[in-house]
Amino acid sequence: GDSEQVTALMTQFRETGSFALDRALTTRAQADFTAARCSEDDTLTTMRECYAATGYLIDPHTAVGLHAAQQQHKDPAIPVVIPATAHPAKFPAAVKQAVGFEPSVPERLAAALAGEERFTVLPKDLDHVKNFVKEHAGK
Repeated sequence: GDSEQVTALMTQFRETGSFALDRALTTRAQADFTAARCSEDDTLTTMRECYAATGYLIDPHTAVGLHAAQQQHKDPAIPVVIPATAHPAKFPAAVKQAVGFEPSVPERLAAALAGEERFTVLPKDLDHVKNFVKEHAGK
């Protein structure tokens, strides 16, 4: 909630490659956040196990979230929500490696993947970005 402090820390990080938090902020962050690691093997195993247990095919990014939740969350009485982050068909090679087949590609995803990529490079200026969004919203 302290944008000035975040800006100062990010500036320090950009200039020096690191920053340090004081004890109070570290304690607060540790109360709100946790972390886990997930190797490529863990990712594929999680995808495979999820599919075998539920019949639900997940993408690699969702598998990382599921793996982390499984590592961090130990109370089965408390539900955990893991948002699916992408369609598995966006990662056919990883899915095939995990479960032995490539997922079918939904029509809308196929159209999006085959479509023209369009983007506009904008300057790092909040007012410029706001104006661009206002001008192009709904197009």
